[in-house]
Amino acid sequence: MSVCIFGGTFDPPHLGHLVIAEAIRDRLKIDTILFVPAYLPPHKISHSLSSVDARLRMLELAIKGRKGFEISNIEILRKGISFSIDTIRQLKQERGLRREELFFLMGADSLKEFHTWKDPDQILAESRVLVVKRPTFDIKSVQSNFRDKIELIEAPFLEISSSMIRHNVKERAPIDSMVPKAVADYIHREGLYRSCPRR
Repeated sequence: MSVCIFGGTFDPPHLGHLVIAEAIRDRLKIDTILFVPAYLPPHKISHSLSSVDARLRMLELAIKGRKGFEISNIEILRKGISFSIDTIRQLKQERGLRREELFFLMGADSLKEFHTWKDPDQILAESRVLVVKRPTFDIKSVQSNFRDKIELIEAPFLEISSSMIRHNVKERAPIDSMVPKAVADYIHREGLYRSCPRR
């Protein structure tokens, strides 16, 4: 059983997340893409987030009916700052996974900051780190000691971000092309992001 951890705030989840997840699942024949919403991401402590319930519900709506997609609330139950190495170790123990069976997905932008994460070398030792390339990605921007230990993955890239969606909602601009319809309906119904100063 192979599992790929796809972590993030998912505030909100969008079509870019889903396209990448589907590409990773299909190309690497991964059994489960495990979406793990962060309780409190270490690099966004100063940012306010939508409620845990709202983010979980949007994820549920986003992945409904998609083969091999699951959600784990492991970081939400653990509370505190959501460090990836803690999640990796807990999931390996709970699911009886070997390193070869556990993938950890991250974007190229995050890789540039990877050296600032908690125990980055242990993340590489405990899981197979997949990095989704962006069109402007330059491997030379990554610390040399990490370059040979990651797996670069080509995946479709959509110019969509959660911050862009929040901005559009605040400005009463359309978001239908960025998120699944059920997620857009939920955002509008619940009045999310109407007065959102976040980046």
